[in-house]
Parts: sequence; structure tokens; C-alpha cells
Amino acid sequence: MGEADHTPLTLEEFEREWISAHDALDVLAPVLRRDIAAERLISRVKAGLFQAVAKHYMYAEFGKEPERATLIAVHPTFLAPDLLGMDQPFWTLGDFTFYGSAVNGLNIGAELRFFGVRFDPEGIRDMLPTNRVFRVSPMEAAAEADDPADTRRPPSNTALIKWRDLFMEAYGTTYNLGMAWSSAKGMFPNHKVTRKSVEELIPARPPGRPKNSPQSTG
Repeated sequence: MGEADHTPLTLEEFEREWISAHDALDVLAPVLRRDIAAERLISRVKAGLFQAVAKHYMYAEFGKEPERATLIAVHPTFLAPDLLGMDQPFWTLGDFTFYGSAVNGLNIGAELRFFGVRFDPEGIRDMLPTNRVFRVSPMEAAAEADDPADTRRPPSNTALIKWRDLFMEAYGTTYNLGMAWSSAKGMFPNHKVTRKSVEELIPARPPGRPKNSPQSTG
């Protein structure tokens, strides 16, 4: 089945813990511009620093029945440079196709299709600073609070709670409210996210280190 490698992950672990390509960019938004974060993610997987895993995988050759599998590790070779375009479906759905050729040693015309790719959460955590301070200026906060012209609808409470859980899982105790607010606005660019809505979900001071949170290296 091409170069596919099965992983010991369960589907429950994959869906609960591993981070989608789209969410990975949101988590990194306070520290990296989206296009730079995308390039860094791909380069780190290609360097073998952490894994990317596809929820579904299909290997197809002309005239043969396609082979399918679930929870397949994405070989670094298959992460081609064209994935870096922010308009690629990889960054919204986690889907991409790799084509076989004489250059890469696969059968010419073979298609390796990966769907719902997610990243190892430990690898994402390793890209986060442990001691950087994020601040929101008083002018920015005032503009956000007093802007009656912003008529965008806020995200739903369910969506905000999902963001909160993802944010806390990624950052542990190494955040402040300004950083959290920036992350939430990055995750919901088409909605109005107020500082107050973030304050209601995120403690003003990080609590004692929660169970299973990343250990500080700084």
C-alpha cells in the first residue's frame, strides 16, 4: 500500500487529542503568521520531529481496485511544497493527494490520497514559547470595546468552549489574557470576539499546572 505505515493510535485518541491542520494554525496564531506557521509545521514533520497522521487513506493505481486504510502515518516524503499554499484544502480539511512518478520511486500514475490529516499535539506544543509575554495595548482594548460599527456576530458558546479547550490543552499555564484573546480572534476571523467573552472562559491568572499539561522548559 505505497509507503503507508499504520499507527498504534485509536480513533478516539486521534479525534480527542491530535490537532487538525486548521486548528494548528489557530493555536500558533499568537506567535506565528499563518503562512509561516504552515511552513514550519511541514518542515518539522519532514525533518522527523513529529508525526502527521491521516484519518483515512487510499492508494489507487489505474486498472486496480483502490486500497484503503485508516489512521495512517504520513511519510515525510509525501508532504510536497505545494501544500504550503494557504488556499490548499489541506489547511481547511486536512486532505491532499500525492502522485507517484519515476522521481519518487512510486509507480507512475499511482495516487496516494490522505484525508483528515492531524498533527501530534506534542509537536505543536514544542513550537510554543514557554515564557513569552503577550500584551494588548490599552488603545487596542478600547478600540475593540467601543467599536459600534463592528456588526459581526459573535461565535457560538459551543464554538468558544471548543476553542478554550484546545487553547488550554496547547498552552497549559504559559499564557495570559492578551495572548488568549489574540488566539480566539485568529480562530474566528469572521466573527466579533470580545475580550470579555474570552475573560469569561479563561482564568485571568493561569491556575496550578493541570494534569497532563506540558512541562515548562524555560
